[in-house]
Amino acid sequence: MLRYLIGTTFDGVRSLPTHSVDLVLASPPFLAQRSYLPRDHPDKAKEIGQEGSPADFLAALLSLVDECGRVLAPHGSLAFELGDTYARNAPGWPRPKSLALVPELFAASLAYGRNLLRPEQTLEPWIVRNVVVWCRTNPAPKRDWDTYRNATSYVTVATRSTDRYFDMDVARLQRTNGKLMPTGPPLLDWWLVNVGQDRGNGDHFAPWPTEVALRLIEVMCPRRVCTTCGEPSRRVTQRERVTGTSGRYESSGKYGRIQTEDDKQGVDLRGGVFKNRRVLGMGWSDCGCNTWRPGMVLDPFAGSGTSLLVAALQDRDAIGIDLNPMYAAGVEDRCQRPVEVVSL
Repeated sequence: MLRYLIGTTFDGVRSLPTHSVDLVLASPPFLAQRSYLPRDHPDKAKEIGQEGSPADFLAALLSLVDECGRVLAPHGSLAFELGDTYARNAPGWPRPKSLALVPELFAASLAYGRNLLRPEQTLEPWIVRNVVVWCRTNPAPKRDWDTYRNATSYVTVATRSTDRYFDMDVARLQRTNGKLMPTGPPLLDWWLVNVGQDRGNGDHFAPWPTEVALRLIEVMCPRRVCTTCGEPSRRVTQRERVTGTSGRYESSGKYGRIQTEDDKQGVDLRGGVFKNRRVLGMGWSDCGCNTWRPGMVLDPFAGSGTSLLVAALQDRDAIGIDLNPMYAAGVEDRCQRPVEVVSL
C-alpha cells in the first residue's frame, strides 16, 4: 500500500493513527536554501525551510518530531537528513559567514529534550543513536573561496526505545557455501553516495538518491509487524563457538573481524577478547499471532517519492506527505505501483 498525502506535513502526520508507522525518514528543506513552492502559492507561509532564523526553523522541526513520535511504533526509529547554511545578516543568526550549525543543534535538541536556541520549547527526549555523515564526491559548485567545499549532510537517527528494530545483518549478507550469511563488516556511520545515482526524479530540485533511502529502510523498517501484539519479526541468527585462537586481522576496532588460519571462520573481537563464532543459519522471530502487516515507512517531505519507491521495492508499505501537488503526479509512474493520492 502506497499513499501520497497532499497538504502540510503537520496535517498529514496528525491524520495518521497512533503507533502506525515503523520508520519515519525525511529530508526536510534545508533552512534558507531553496523554496519548493511558487511565490503565489496559497500555502507559501506554511512551507518549512523559509523561517526567518535558525531558532524558528528548529522550532518547526521539533514540533514535527513531536507529532511523528505519536505515530511511531514503540520499536520504531526516526531519521532526518539535514544540511547546513551560512548565517544571514539578520537577528537570531550567528555572525555573517558563520555556519548556523543546524544539524548539530537538531541532534542535540532531540537528545536533551529542548530547543537549544529557544529553551522554553521542550519535548520528550529522544535517544540519538547515530549521526550519519552522508558524503558526496560530486557536490554543488562552491561559492565562497575561503572555506572548504561543502560535500556533506547529516542523518540524525533517533528512537524512544532501548530495544528498537535494527537489522544490522541485512547489510552484511554475503553468500557462503551457497547460503546468505551475515559475514560482512558492520556498516560505518559515514556513507559515500553521490547525487545523481538514481532513477528519474521528475521535476524535484533536490531528490534523495535511492541508495540513501535503501540504507535506512532495509535496516530500520521491519518487513512485517504483528497487528495483534505490535511486535516486529526480527532476524534470528544462530552462531556457535569455534575452537582455535590463531588468526590474522582483517580489520580492527571494538567490533572488528579476524579470520582464523585453521578453520577460516569469522571471529568477533569485542573489548580485546577473542570470541569465535560460526554462523549456522538464519531465520525470523514469530510471535505466534499470525496477524502480520507489512512494515510502514512515513516520509513527511516526500517530494518526488524516492522513499515510496524504495519501500515498494523492499516490500514495505509507505506514506508520503508533501505540500506541492505537482510532485504527486509522477510518483505512481516512478513506483510502477498504484499510489493513492489524497488531498487533505
